[in-house]
Amino acid sequence: MFGYESQEELVGKSWKIIHSAEELEKFDREFFQLLKQNHSWQLEKFDREFFQLLKQNHSWQGEITAFRKDGSILTEQISLTLLENDLIICVCQDVTERKQAELALQRYSHEVEDLYNKAPYCRSRS
Repeated sequence: MFGYESQEELVGKSWKIIHSAEELEKFDREFFQLLKQNHSWQLEKFDREFFQLLKQNHSWQGEITAFRKDGSILTEQISLTLLENDLIICVCQDVTERKQAELALQRYSHEVEDLYNKAPYCRSRS
């Protein structure tokens, strides 16, 4: 999904390398500022706080824009589940095509609505 050849390319790296700072800003403005300033010790604090939030809720779901290794963009649906032993199961799905189809359908719907609203009214004779 992300274009990496092997898991070794990602082992030991932060999950943040596949997400833009702008996208992460949607989730936490303080984190965005830390990412822009690249204060790694503060980023670790964010990770701890996010983990605490996950610990309270036991799961998190959402959509986020991510980057493939080649720099191309994809829309990713993420589901995080915290297990009792503090391990996290992360399920990711590329929903880029679905999102593009939804946008195309919205545009088409607006076009049809505009045509209907601009059409001259016809009255039938009784």
